[in-house]
Amino acid sequence: MPNYSFETITMCPDGYGDMGPTIATPWDSPSEGTPDIHNVCSTDPISDVPENFWGHQDPITGDGYAGLYCKQQASERREYLMAPLDEPLTAGLWYHVSFFCSLGENTCGIEHLGAHLSIGYVYYNHDDVLPLTPQIEADQGYLKDTTNWMLISGCFQAAGGEDHIIVGNFRNNAESPIESNCLGTDTYYYIEHVVVMEGNGPEEIFVDLGGPVVACAEYTIDPGIPDVIYTWEDGSHLPTLTVTESGTYSLTVTSGCNSGVDSIEVTILDDQPPVEIGPDQVTICNGEVYNISLDPDQSTYTWQDGSNNPFYQITTAGTYSVTLDNGCVSSSDEITVDVLDPPVDFSLGPDTVLCFDTEIFYSFDPSLGDFLWQDGNTTPTYLITTGGVYTLIISNMCGEFSDEIEVTEEEMPEVDLGPQEQTLCVGESIVFNLDPTAGDILWQDGSTEAEYTITTPGLYSVFVTNTCGSASDEVDVTALDPPIVSLGEDTVLCAGETITLTTDPVEGSYWWQDNSSADTFLVTGPGWYNLSIDNACGDATDSIFVGYHPMLADPAFGPDLTLCPGEELILYAGNPGAEYLWQDFSTADSFLVTTSGQYTVQIINACEAIADTITVTINDSPPMVDLPDQLTLCQGATTTIEAGIGGVTYLWSDGSTDAQLIVASAGTYSLTVTNACGTDRDTVIVMDGGLAPFVELGNDTSFCVGEIISLSPDNANVDAWLWSDGSTMSTFAISTPGQYTVEVTNGCGTAFDTLNASLLPPVPPLDLGVDTAVCPSESVVLTINTPDVDILWSDGSDNDTFTTSGEGLFFASISNSCGTSHDTMEVTFLPDIPLLNLGPDQSLCPGETVTIDPGISGVDYLWHDGSTLATYSTTQQETIILTVSNACGAISDTLEVIENNEGPVVDLG
Repeated sequence: MPNYSFETITMCPDGYGDMGPTIATPWDSPSEGTPDIHNVCSTDPISDVPENFWGHQDPITGDGYAGLYCKQQASERREYLMAPLDEPLTAGLWYHVSFFCSLGENTCGIEHLGAHLSIGYVYYNHDDVLPLTPQIEADQGYLKDTTNWMLISGCFQAAGGEDHIIVGNFRNNAESPIESNCLGTDTYYYIEHVVVMEGNGPEEIFVDLGGPVVACAEYTIDPGIPDVIYTWEDGSHLPTLTVTESGTYSLTVTSGCNSGVDSIEVTILDDQPPVEIGPDQVTICNGEVYNISLDPDQSTYTWQDGSNNPFYQITTAGTYSVTLDNGCVSSSDEITVDVLDPPVDFSLGPDTVLCFDTEIFYSFDPSLGDFLWQDGNTTPTYLITTGGVYTLIISNMCGEFSDEIEVTEEEMPEVDLGPQEQTLCVGESIVFNLDPTAGDILWQDGSTEAEYTITTPGLYSVFVTNTCGSASDEVDVTALDPPIVSLGEDTVLCAGETITLTTDPVEGSYWWQDNSSADTFLVTGPGWYNLSIDNACGDATDSIFVGYHPMLADPAFGPDLTLCPGEELILYAGNPGAEYLWQDFSTADSFLVTTSGQYTVQIINACEAIADTITVTINDSPPMVDLPDQLTLCQGATTTIEAGIGGVTYLWSDGSTDAQLIVASAGTYSLTVTNACGTDRDTVIVMDGGLAPFVELGNDTSFCVGEIISLSPDNANVDAWLWSDGSTMSTFAISTPGQYTVEVTNGCGTAFDTLNASLLPPVPPLDLGVDTAVCPSESVVLTINTPDVDILWSDGSDNDTFTTSGEGLFFASISNSCGTSHDTMEVTFLPDIPLLNLGPDQSLCPGETVTIDPGISGVDYLWHDGSTLATYSTTQQETIILTVSNACGAISDTLEVIENNEGPVVDLG
């Protein structure tokens, strides 16, 4: 194999691999998958050695190795490595193929990894599973070693002409399950030392397991054959097999093309079941007998009293134990027997009355027996909050006792006279009717009737009393008059004036025409306004009309005028309905002007007065026009020629008759003006001045810190440059953010443009946080809150959050046009909460001390009495409860310590 260990590279790897040829020539990808090359010369945490994106691994030799995805759960995506052999294989010859693999620590192992020998170069334009059958494939269980390199080898007989090797997983996801205890979903392997060697055909390996053998508890089968792959009949691949049951066990060993098989018969004497004498705790009634019957065909039994009979009778409380020994191993069992008396008499008390918001609570000793209330409740405590018949039965396996109580429910009285403040109209009355069965009634005036009538204002109160208490209420009654509304007479206002509408104050609800409810209303415009007031004793309404005088309009006589002899002018004052006064004290709405002079009018109404004046001159001179001799016009521009003469008609050289002429090209233009007094004419020459300047800096731009941008504007017809810093070159270099302006000029004018330059944000340092430890059932959500960057996680995803799966080293990078930042977080598992077993219940003799020591380290202790020591000692009968906890949870167990006052009894018969 050329470059069999991936040591020769064309450049140092700087991240993930690409499609096509790899940097470790002549290794290639036979599909659109992207295998990776790792080397110690890399400075990228993705492709470095020994630490990289998928975990930690040292090369077998040299400085590097390859890596590829062999399963991705979200798709059938695969990566493969392909290289040409030094020479084609010969038909009929046997060849031994081998390579080493190691599982990436952040991924999960699969069972099948192999090699396919092909004829000619192979390429598929997809990245799914290749439709090829490997001649060599792993058959040694899950390939899950992340610390050591695992050898995959085998041999096959060449068809002839095979000249390329392809390494990878040739099975789909359904045929590639991951190891059951792995929390991840993807599979990534490092690849090393790919070798194809000519060899002999398959030969038998001598295997001798010996036997048959006899053992007590277990036996370890150790063939002691080096450099082979072991396959035991249970599918395991360790070099030894430890068995604990009798039977015949077989082994197959393989090494390249060679294999061997042998078996051994093992007899385990310790195959009898352990002795069992029943449940750990047994309770019998006083006077009963508990019988234990064991298998008489087993070996010798030894009871706690020294007897050896397989049959045993128990009549008293205590702890009883037996040991069974067959000569190879012994087993023991024990039982604790309690003697129980029937329940004692109890009482729920006499029948009683239950008032509102009161309750009856019972709490019995839980050791009295089993509890059963009338509603099925089985607790020793019970709360009564409503009336009824309540029954309790206390029982145990030796008898029962019961009692009952009747509870009558009576409520506190309630009184509600309605709102505390009520209104009484003239001539009306208020009647209250109380429930005569609610209790004894007493009004403020000593009356005790359930019906009570109020006809005058005042403060009224009542008390109602029964056996559960008393209640009271009061009401304040006031007199109310019906409303009266008067908004006044209709009125007319001047423009801008306002008026506030109001009426005599009265209690009630106010409603204006716009549904507002204030007691006044501000009028700002003409129209009808109305107010309605209502209260509990009636309603009233009134309306008013508000009008407005119109504002006077300026008669607008305009500028002073000059009339030719014989012309007349009529001045109009406007504003119908107003009064007029002209300069000659006339009062008509118009005035005829026939002579020179100053003419004035005053216009008056009830709200204001205005005036206007115009001077009229009679002039018998003809009009005169004076145009410039010459004008200059830039190309593409226009100019306006204006004579500025009033009271004349215009005639330009192009036939137009407007007061102005818009000129868009060079030439000679003339104007003739005429009025009743005569005619005049003048000419102007418009010269061609050339094109106006043009400049454009382009779109606003952004750049990274340290970068220099040269501005070269698009321009035309420019004679002079002026930049915002005073420089006059045609180009401009910028290295800091800001607003930059350029001005260009020529004989036809000036042009401007502005460009805004801003800095792109540098890539901030990426910080995923400190390495952390979580419980095995938990995951860690990593979040990147940096805006305007591209995100890449270790699994190729680009979301702003990433949820870890299992333990491992998790990598992320962020980048923008100004750079890249990386960070890594390691997630490890905290220990699970351990199992807790305080053991069987214990018997306590008078004066004896029992000490409970669970012996569990790395946890917090909490005993039932609140103590937190690692052990607990007691000298009395009690229920001991222990809770141990760590960061991943808590677990509890209970042990009963039962006091035994019965000393030993000896009866020699």
